[in-house]
Amino acid sequence: MGKKSQRGLLLLLCLLGLVRYSFAVVSWTAAVEMRYMNSKNETVNKSCECGVYGYDSPLEYAFGIVTLPNGDLKGCGSGPVYSRNSSSSPWIALVKRGNCTFSEKINAAKRQGASAVVVYNTDGSGNTTSYMSHPKARDIVAIMIGNSQGMEVVRLVTNGTPVDMMINVIFNAGSLHGPWMDTYWLLSIAFFIVTN
Repeated sequence: MGKKSQRGLLLLLCLLGLVRYSFAVVSWTAAVEMRYMNSKNETVNKSCECGVYGYDSPLEYAFGIVTLPNGDLKGCGSGPVYSRNSSSSPWIALVKRGNCTFSEKINAAKRQGASAVVVYNTDGSGNTTSYMSHPKARDIVAIMIGNSQGMEVVRLVTNGTPVDMMINVIFNAGSLHGPWMDTYWLLSIAFFIVTN
């Protein structure tokens, strides 16, 4: 095998590794719907395709009344963190990112009977989300939303407004998130180099 063939084979193997890696960091978009009564006693419905399912989350529908952690909004701790439990009607934990791992946050809510966990991003991040890995909490729906969206719900709940939330996975090609463009770009360049 000539040097050019060896380099081509090495490049191909490296690129195959990148493609495999890109499949490992795919995430799915979550449709988030909220319903609550405003101060005029009118029902407000809001929906967006603004959530991202965690890597280890089941891709399932979840619903419930939004519940904040007692005290620290980050929802960390081994003891009772929420005022609800498994005998309550379905509820969704809304927690702020930070202070502990995603798995710890999710498990704290799961221990008390949450039907899902919504993590909102840190202050100053707007409505951006990031990839959320939680390998020690795989059997409960967990999504991330942006800080602005999360803080809107926190303000409502803190002011005593009950907020119902529904989470649903969106199954279409546009709902995948990952480094696809980078991989395609690299493959295109590699093809160009190999063919020259």
